[in-house]
Amino acid sequence: MLEPIIQEETTGCGIASAANILGKSYAEMKAIANNMGKATDVKAFENNYEGMSYGSFNGS
Repeated sequence: MLEPIIQEETTGCGIASAANILGKSYAEMKAIANNMGKATDVKAFENNYEGMSYGSFNGS
């Protein structure tokens, strides 16, 4: 059974959701988002994570 990834910050639900979907840790997902320029802070990521496709994370 998979262990759920829970948010580590007040506004980290988007990061935790994406991490759960993609099988990444919270820290990995936050770093990926920041490296993509999708999040300069947690709130920015929360507002933009829906626009990121799975292909952005697996190199497709």
